[in-house]
Amino acid sequence: MNYTAEEFYSYYMECYKLDYKEFKVDNILAQKYHFKWFASGNEELIHEELPIIPYPNKKAEDLAKEVELYKLEKKLFYGCFFILGKSDNAFVKDKRVCAPLILFPATIQNIDGEHYLDIDRNSFVLNRAVIAKLDPKSDATSKDQFFEELSERITEDRSNLIGLKSLFEKYFPSLDSDEILLFPEVWSAQKIRKHLSETTYQEGEFKIVPAAGTLLIEKSESSLKVISDLSQMALKSSFNNGLNALLSDGHTRHSSATSFLKSRLNTDQYKALQNAHQFDNSVIIGPPGTRKIILSPAMCQCSS
Repeated sequence: MNYTAEEFYSYYMECYKLDYKEFKVDNILAQKYHFKWFASGNEELIHEELPIIPYPNKKAEDLAKEVELYKLEKKLFYGCFFILGKSDNAFVKDKRVCAPLILFPATIQNIDGEHYLDIDRNSFVLNRAVIAKLDPKSDATSKDQFFEELSERITEDRSNLIGLKSLFEKYFPSLDSDEILLFPEVWSAQKIRKHLSETTYQEGEFKIVPAAGTLLIEKSESSLKVISDLSQMALKSSFNNGLNALLSDGHTRHSSATSFLKSRLNTDQYKALQNAHQFDNSVIIGPPGTRKIILSPAMCQCSS
């Protein structure tokens, strides 16, 4: 190892702060999003790249106070392109899926008593949890490749977001993406609600539509604890035995036969399962909603 324990933990703490994905937004229409707001007409912040736009959110003043009061626990985002469908979560009463795909950190400005909205176009976050619900084109299709290509398009050419349709057709052909061609015209909140109330979605069936709006996301308690724990761990000068074994230069790779669980897991889950059987030390990571928890019994079944 060419780094100290302090450097290792500090590095991951900074990565965690920068690559903040410890949230799950699958239904902005849910009651818990008290301050949600949807744009109407044409989208202006991303497509036209206006520096600010009027923010006619009736709760803008209360929202601004909430953001300032809980700036460590909550963050305001501007979401763009929404995936619609039906949730397969048996524990939620509201089965609607209405999830923004791209989220930009947003700020409310008060200019001469009027509220305006601006965004940080260079610090966008992708809602990986909702993409985890989609079926890829084939087992060889990597969702990481999709995220990488999507990020490049958003960074390099935001003026041609209609072109995202071809990207979705490439990776998720079962996703209905025809409405993207209407962008920069966006769906209103009323149109989204009406569509979801009148459309019967089957399990695994989703549609992406041009829509934009703001939502206040509460950082999970677990995320704050992770940052705190990493900060404390960075003060230590040594690794524990487990990390020493994991980070050592020598690794033994074992053979791994095809598992009968291949048909029951998605591509990423199955790769993680195979990796866990090939190496004595293996770490399984993934954003919320990727069903990491089911890999524990899967590994036990394959080992028995």
